[in-house]
Amino acid sequence: FPTRRSSDLSASALIGRVSVSRNIHPDIDCDPDTGVSRRHAQISTDGTRWWIEDLESANGTFIGSPAGPLPTDPIGRGRVEFAPDQRIYLGAWTRIVVRRATEDEQEAFAGLTS
Repeated sequence: FPTRRSSDLSASALIGRVSVSRNIHPDIDCDPDTGVSRRHAQISTDGTRWWIEDLESANGTFIGSPAGPLPTDPIGRGRVEFAPDQRIYLGAWTRIVVRRATEDEQEAFAGLTS
């Protein structure tokens, strides 16, 4: 999870697609899904809980379960908390799953940051 840290207790990441001409470089690049806006949504955490905020995207941001029908109502304005067993749906086919990193992933990330 690439992050922009405002403090030791919170982190956030921009979800979208790169636009060099507009100087947009999202932390989570969803290219080539053209249904995802350049600045589509912001995901954030306080280390325990998770939120998603739609940034006035063209096609909306949805939260739903991994099984069953796809959600049909976008989240709307403001930050919306979601649970680890839920999925974020955006664009034509992009699905984002938030899960705890495995020990191997944690070690690999620690090696990159030291």
